[in-house]
Amino acid sequence: MNQLTALQRRILESILDQYENSKTYSGENKVDQTFKVRVSKVWPEYLDDFTDVLEIEEFERQVTALAEQGLITIRCNDRDEMVSFAAKADQMDDYYKLLNRQEKKILLDEEIRMYQEFSRDHTALGAFCRRQVELMSSGKRAQYQMDRARNYLALLQAIIHNQEELYERELSIQVLGDSKLFEQSYRKVVCKLLRNYGEYEDILQGEDEERYIERFILEQHHIYANPNYVYFKGSASIYLQNGEVMEIKDSLPIALSSAFLDQVISIHPISKRIITIENLTTFHRYQNADSFCIYLGGYHSFRKTQYLKKIDAADEKNWLHFGDIDPDGYMILRNLRRTTGLDFQAYCMDADTLMKYRNYTKKLETQDITKANTLLGEGFYPEIMNMMLEENMKLEQEIVVYR
Repeated sequence: MNQLTALQRRILESILDQYENSKTYSGENKVDQTFKVRVSKVWPEYLDDFTDVLEIEEFERQVTALAEQGLITIRCNDRDEMVSFAAKADQMDDYYKLLNRQEKKILLDEEIRMYQEFSRDHTALGAFCRRQVELMSSGKRAQYQMDRARNYLALLQAIIHNQEELYERELSIQVLGDSKLFEQSYRKVVCKLLRNYGEYEDILQGEDEERYIERFILEQHHIYANPNYVYFKGSASIYLQNGEVMEIKDSLPIALSSAFLDQVISIHPISKRIITIENLTTFHRYQNADSFCIYLGGYHSFRKTQYLKKIDAADEKNWLHFGDIDPDGYMILRNLRRTTGLDFQAYCMDADTLMKYRNYTKKLETQDITKANTLLGEGFYPEIMNMMLEENMKLEQEIVVYR
């Protein structure tokens, strides 16, 4: 046949699907099998009393054309209505050629080879690929369709081995050839795979908001939605790799890009008191001449950890964290301690402050209660955790500075 119609393709595809899922195809059959498809599966309207006669005639014409080419046999009932279409045993190769379709075995081998190419990688990419090979070797399907999986693998490889600051749309163009496709169609699954097969729990512990989880994971690989800046406030000298020294004054809050900060050798604040601040509004409002302030923006990235460690004589500084008086604020504080190794203490996050501004508090949500109990179990600031749970309230830090 020169060209198959959509209906004819559907009939042959259905027969091939049945054949490839059979014991005959796998070589396990003990009796000869017949492969056929019922009319109701191909076109349910055929036996409907309300179907247009001309449509029925066209349907029968197309099916008859397949039979006349020796590709199928047609079985009819006593009323001469078509019931099913069966394959001829020696026609399967012709089906593959007409449909331009590869055999399931060939596709499976190709799919396994695709995953085996990365299976020795010692990162989340390799762990994911080894799992897919394991699934297919045991007769199960891989998690994702092959065309999608190719892109997942390419994205995982690009993300995991990325060493320079890269924006999500640049990643999308680089791997997918489209600036928005990663965000629209791949970001969620790729981040899920990284989390499931990688090691990110230290930075994600207690976090359950998907958008934050995705951001934290990507930032570990220097990938950002937008250019990344760190805000500073207070007097300090910044020493650069080229020998220059940049001075920051109390009266001039400043934001420096990650690319610029990568050129920094060390930061020398005049004050011994370093305060990291969770929210940008609070950072701008907060005034204390005897402090060097850094805006973190919630959970900080791996890069920001490195910048904190560039502060001269870090172990001799008085490290404070000023965040929301809620379980998440203390999760951020705990994360700061773990990732930097610096002895951060809570600042303006105590029980007295919570009670002082209780008229501005909000009730705890389910995730707040879960996080508070997690921190209580670790003995992390038990007094304030118990108070939040008993009083069912939390406080955003902006009101503390505003009032």
